[in-house]
Amino acid sequence: MNHMIRFVGISVFALGIGAALPVAPAHATISAIVVDPAHPNGWAFSNTDNSGTSGLGGFVAGPLPAPLGTGSAHFSVSDASSSEILINTTLAPGISPIFTALSYETYVTNSSSSHSGAAPTLQFDLSNGPTYFGRLVFDPGLLGTVTDGTWQTWDALSSKAWYFSHSASQFGNACSLSTGSYCTLADAETTLSTTDPAIGLTDVLFKVGGSLSSFDGNVDNFTIDYAVSDPTYDFDPNPVPEPATLALFGTALVGFIGLRRRRK
Repeated sequence: MNHMIRFVGISVFALGIGAALPVAPAHATISAIVVDPAHPNGWAFSNTDNSGTSGLGGFVAGPLPAPLGTGSAHFSVSDASSSEILINTTLAPGISPIFTALSYETYVTNSSSSHSGAAPTLQFDLSNGPTYFGRLVFDPGLLGTVTDGTWQTWDALSSKAWYFSHSASQFGNACSLSTGSYCTLADAETTLSTTDPAIGLTDVLFKVGGSLSSFDGNVDNFTIDYAVSDPTYDFDPNPVPEPATLALFGTALVGFIGLRRRRK
């Protein structure tokens, strides 16, 4: 499936002399791939998945304590026709991947749903060459335990909260949201191999909205471990310059001021 995607630009900011740099506590110290506006590492935001355009996304600080680093990926929508996704088109698990870990953390500030879509969903585009089979969706809201105002961890590997977006037309109502026949990832993979053994998991994405009147929340600490890859992604805002970089910036600033004085 083709997506129009936008990479988050790098913001430029000035640091005041003597200004304190806040350090956010982190409750995990594992090695991770940092994803920020300067280093998207294959990830990009888009609001073109649905017809509306109120969806917004970006890498932000907090909410504290951030699961990894100092921040997270933030999503918001303000009408039922809009959505926002964070997609990676290079991270393609392929045909019949054997996952050994699949998890992420969410923070919901507010959601107009208490069921499906109550928290950001994890989704995979499905295709066999040019034939598109919709998406395989993990929806934490189906578990009925989404709580606003706190970070929550979702184990997508074992939880029974998966469905196919095109289940009725292409998968015989197996793993269906409309009929409430949610399934585990293992069940979904069995259905895929039975329907068409050549169906592959192509794009990986997080999504909010698409049917909600409003949503505001965050995602961080995404782990996707399978045969050929085992990354954990840490979504963060612009990196804080290293002390050496700050010193260099200060030296350059002093030199610039001195140059202006000599010219005067």
